[in-house]
Amino acid sequence: MWYVIQVTAGTELISSEKYRQTFPKGSGRRVFVPQYVCQKKYQGVWREERKVLIPGCFFLDTTNGQDTERKISGSLAEENHVSALYPEEQAFLSSMFDENGMVQMSKGDIVDGCFQIKQGPLQKKEDRIRKMNRHKRMAEIELSLHGEHRRVLVGVEIVEKS
Repeated sequence: MWYVIQVTAGTELISSEKYRQTFPKGSGRRVFVPQYVCQKKYQGVWREERKVLIPGCFFLDTTNGQDTERKISGSLAEENHVSALYPEEQAFLSSMFDENGMVQMSKGDIVDGCFQIKQGPLQKKEDRIRKMNRHKRMAEIELSLHGEHRRVLVGVEIVEKS
């Protein structure tokens, strides 16, 4: 089961590392901050960057929910909002992430005004794209966390437009 721990935006990496240290090594729990890979142009050259996907959140992936409930009901839960993801939300997010909780760049085309993603995590998820900025190589997609719809940015390169 996946849990979302809400923290102050900008403290995701520090907070997740502190929380990770509360679990013994080899406990089978994975604490991660979902990030996305994008490209930004500096002085005429495209460079790869990593950014936080959902500001103010980090995730806990565990197979033992009972121990997790006890663990997160302690001091962390008193300071932060902790909640479990719905199974369909977890399935969607896990299909987007690589093994490190990273959303890699997608590549595709625009044909007759429609997005056709040919490679990457957005492949076969074109219906989630709400806005595209070809020049910045970014797409705004819609996802759901606890039944609440959120829009987040991910990297996408449009190779061809016809």
